[in-house]
Amino acid sequence: MKNEELKAQIINSYRLTARKDHERILQRRHIIEERKEELENLNTLREREELEQLEEQRRRQMEAEQARLQVSVSSVAGAFAVVPKMNHLLHPKQRYIESDGLFL
Repeated sequence: MKNEELKAQIINSYRLTARKDHERILQRRHIIEERKEELENLNTLREREELEQLEEQRRRQMEAEQARLQVSVSSVAGAFAVVPKMNHLLHPKQRYIESDGLFL
């Protein structure tokens, strides 16, 4: 009889321990899944921020290029603005037509 009691006590102890172990395993899996989701969210956020920074950098580069082109156009236009004042330096048969910006 003592063997039967001891056997029952061992089985009961095993069942209690197995349940606790199983609960710990389930909790650990849950924690791991939560951490994985958190990392995925952080990576998604980081990628989105990097993309926004790249888009902002491209926008600034385009604005700078547009400003540079505008300055180039302005300087070329400014160079032609000097030409009418120099009509007297042209060959006698050449004439600058200001409205067209052409030499005849």
